[in-house]
Amino acid sequence: MINFEFPFDAGWSVLLLLLMAVILALQVMWVLNTKRLSTPRKLIRLGLNVIFLLSIALLIFAPYIEKENPRQQALVYAPNISQDLAQQYSDSLKIETLVPIEDFKGKGDVYLLGHDFDAKDLAKLYGSSVQWTGAYENGVFSHLEWEGILRQGQRQYVRGNIVVAEDTEISIHMGDDRLDSIQLILGDKSFQLQFLAKATGRNEVSLRVNGEEKGLVRYFALPNAPIHYKLLFSYPDMENRRLAEWLGTQGQNLSSSIQTSAEAQQLAETSGEEIQFYITEPSMANTAALSEAVEEGASILFTNFENTEAQILQINRALGTGFQLSRVSQEGNRQVGSNLTSLPFRFAEKPNQWEFYDGAVAYQELGGAKVGISLLENTFPIAFQGDTVRYGEIWSQILDPMRPIEGEYYSLKQPVFEGFATEIEVNSSNPINRLIADEDTVFMASSPINSFITKGKWIPAGNGWVTLSDSLEIYIHANEFKEVHQNQLISHFLRSQPPLRGTEILTEKKPLSSWWILGLIVVSASMLWVEPRVNK
Repeated sequence: MINFEFPFDAGWSVLLLLLMAVILALQVMWVLNTKRLSTPRKLIRLGLNVIFLLSIALLIFAPYIEKENPRQQALVYAPNISQDLAQQYSDSLKIETLVPIEDFKGKGDVYLLGHDFDAKDLAKLYGSSVQWTGAYENGVFSHLEWEGILRQGQRQYVRGNIVVAEDTEISIHMGDDRLDSIQLILGDKSFQLQFLAKATGRNEVSLRVNGEEKGLVRYFALPNAPIHYKLLFSYPDMENRRLAEWLGTQGQNLSSSIQTSAEAQQLAETSGEEIQFYITEPSMANTAALSEAVEEGASILFTNFENTEAQILQINRALGTGFQLSRVSQEGNRQVGSNLTSLPFRFAEKPNQWEFYDGAVAYQELGGAKVGISLLENTFPIAFQGDTVRYGEIWSQILDPMRPIEGEYYSLKQPVFEGFATEIEVNSSNPINRLIADEDTVFMASSPINSFITKGKWIPAGNGWVTLSDSLEIYIHANEFKEVHQNQLISHFLRSQPPLRGTEILTEKKPLSSWWILGLIVVSASMLWVEPRVNK
């Protein structure tokens, strides 16, 4: 099919066509009315005029031929993929063209196989529609993620994906201490490891697969400022006293009182002290002190349960939480650790709740507040037996995730690689307009959802530990976690490419050669000049 590309809008194009038609009509009339010309000469002169005007029209309106072609498909594979494996994928996808990346030229639909590509390889694919399959080897991480900046005592989560061909253990270690581990079976598996960020400043922990170190998980932990705890119980016992002593040794501000719920209600109306964390019992759930604490963003932990199921319902009604229990034993308390027991219940898993100690402890966020419940039985015997370190670890694991928000909270996902844009998020009551990262200025924009949150993009230029706003540090990776780096590189490239079109029919344009049209204009114009001078 022949089409035209008009150089002007429709109105001007029609006007130009009409003008050329008028010129042609005048030429025809002039030639036909010339009586001295014979009929053959009139036909020759008319033909030359028509050819000349037609060639001018062809030059202006650029005709082209449309030809329908099916899209070309090719399977392009990385250097780390054997030709036999590439052939298996090619047969499965019914793609005839099989090309290693170093030999690929052209465009079309590309099925990209493997992950060992660099920026130069991917540049060959610009303009193509690409679908990617990583084809990762056994024991290779295809994805990793953890938090780059934490508060001391906050829980660190290391999440990822790995291909395993046999039963495999993923573990994380600090020195000789195993912080967490998980067993995986055959297949492409996702995993999650978790541990508490105990030390402030720079932290490095070892990520291992079957005991072999695959890289270091690096993050920065900010120190916590002391917060004001209040222990509010209707009667004293050894558990409360030992907990109060331990909090005091941790440098926390502490007040405690033994009151009835009515006295607690009166205290809320008269006390001017700002409590950030209440540790109390279920009978206090309906007091104004705790209702106001939730409104002000404080944290509350309930312990000392007797009629567990009824008291959980009481807390849910009073504070708007949604805790749900399931009984796991009819024969008394259950074991959740060495010398550590719990009431015979487990919290049901819910999207907005977090639980640990095998479901014996859980907390829920209510806006800026956090409400937690501990079903653990007495922990003070562990301290009395001399194991004060373990006693501290138990209560740190319960209390630290529930710490109320204080100051500025930073969020940055690791691993961060040199030359790749990363997002920095800051949650602060005083919104931050810009940050200094290394020697770069990162401009922050407010979140449309939450005015306290600002976000900014930063592209690091170096590697190693770099400073962020003087008091923080971020680690920039260079050679570690190579496959994860390649994954990010390919994913970033794919976001800039058009989607795969499959068997779509493409229309190819083939314009007439401009040189051919110019030649026709020159020849016809020459003939128009020569014709009147022949055989006068």
